[in-house]
Amino acid sequence: MAEGLSDYLRGVGLHVFGPSKASAQLEGSKAFAKLLMQKCGIPTASACITAGLAAAKEYAYQCELPIVIKVDGLASGKGVRIVRTRQEAADAVTDFMGKKVFGDSGNTILFEKMLVGREVSVFAFCNGRTFARPLVTACDYKTAGERNTGPNTGGMGAYSPSEFWNEELERQAKESIQRTLDAMADKGMPFHGVLYVGFMLTAEGLKVLEFNVRFGDPEAQVILPRMITPLSSVIEATIDGTLDVLSLQWAEEVCVGVVIASAGYPGTPQIGFQVYGLQNLDPRIFVFKGGMRNGGTTAGRVLTIAACGKSFAEAQQVCYANVRRISFEGSWYRTDIAQGLS
Repeated sequence: MAEGLSDYLRGVGLHVFGPSKASAQLEGSKAFAKLLMQKCGIPTASACITAGLAAAKEYAYQCELPIVIKVDGLASGKGVRIVRTRQEAADAVTDFMGKKVFGDSGNTILFEKMLVGREVSVFAFCNGRTFARPLVTACDYKTAGERNTGPNTGGMGAYSPSEFWNEELERQAKESIQRTLDAMADKGMPFHGVLYVGFMLTAEGLKVLEFNVRFGDPEAQVILPRMITPLSSVIEATIDGTLDVLSLQWAEEVCVGVVIASAGYPGTPQIGFQVYGLQNLDPRIFVFKGGMRNGGTTAGRVLTIAACGKSFAEAQQVCYANVRRISFEGSWYRTDIAQGLS
């Protein structure tokens, strides 16, 4: 989408569920998204945007700590570092802009004030200035280690819905989403598709951390099993511009998903191993194959196993019981996804 696939497909007469290259900048460029939020008053963390290694290094030695440093472009969910010392800040700048560990995505970087609170992901099906109600929420686990420690990953598990979501938070989220859609439409790049908004619940209310212009991974794996309205109907309403008359229905059941990863992830994964145990899973288990082909592992995050239940405790128990039936050389997973939720 960031390279213009939707534009091409529309240009040859196909119906497309997804944003244009221009509107995909909401995810493809964190600087674009930050400037847009600042201009239209969407609550978000303050940030300094720098282009050029010298300017970034200079700011790294004068910014307030701790701080979050992000590459501007796409980086598979890994282009973010929380730094607490000057040396860590300098190292991040060197890696992102000097060594170019994420290629051209690090040509511009953001120094963003670190927000404190609970994270929640919110999803909205959008068509220009319109989005479907109600919204749906999920909470994911980004770090590799238990109790949210270790390096950032693309996500090690998730659950839906958020246990702390309420009507006031729904109102705040809708306001931020509407301002985003209006701002994009006013710029001549209306957004079509599913908009993922990563929020932080701070003492001042919800603030936007990031946008994705697609279903998040592994959030999609825990929200789609809860969808009662046929996904095809939602996609058609998004394309046809009839979301305003569509009432989304979500199951009251909750869903928990756990990612099984390869040894070495989120660094260089060890791949090429046979996966065993998929034939031994319970009938109602959802199996999402990611880094897997022809029965073997091909990437860092291999599988997401998801289970629904009347409570988080029930869904978690069922999910992990099935996760433990799957094995491949070097496999590992976090054991605390949805832990302690009732």
